[in-house]
Amino acid sequence: MAERKLDQVAADARLVHTTSLEVDESALTGESLPVGKHTEQLTATTPPAERGTMIFAGTALPPV
Repeated sequence: MAERKLDQVAADARLVHTTSLEVDESALTGESLPVGKHTEQLTATTPPAERGTMIFAGTALPPV
C-alpha cells in the first residue's frame, strides 16, 4: 500500500477563496471520504458540522 503525506491544518480557519478543495475530516467525524469545501455565504443558524466554508484544526489537506 502506498503512503501519502497529508498536511495537517494547524488552526481553525474560514475560507475566503478556494477552488475544488477537499479536506480529510476523519479525525473529527469518522467519515472515510474527503469533504468538499466552498466559500458560499452561510446563515447564522448553520451547524458547525455543516459549515463548508471552514477548515478545522487536526484535519488534513491532501497533497497537491
